Formats: sequence, C-alpha cells, structure tokens
Amino acid sequence: MIFDNLSNNYQLQINIPKWFISCNLVIYQYEGDSRTIIEQKIDDISNYGAG
Repeated sequence: MIFDNLSNNYQLQINIPKWFISCNLVIYQYEGDSRTIIEQKIDDISNYGAG
C-alpha cells in the first residue's frame, strides 16, 4: 500500500475471517526512494551531461 505523503495520520482496517485460528500483521515504513522507475529514468536522462 502507498499512502499520501501529505498526511501523517493513517488508518488500516483489516477484517480477518472468524475461522482463522491466528493472524499476524507486520507493517514496515519504507525509507527508500518513492519515485517510480520511470521517474528515476527521466531524472537520469535530465541529469546526463550535467556533471
């Protein structure tokens, strides 16, 4: 899931079927580059020769 960058308040609701014996949910915060591969390639092309 990708959340809006403009907010710091999120809610995730998951309804687990009653017949599940147990369920675990782990949420990680991704600290990497949030750009798509296309945006990264455009930046690479734009910066080519700028150095």
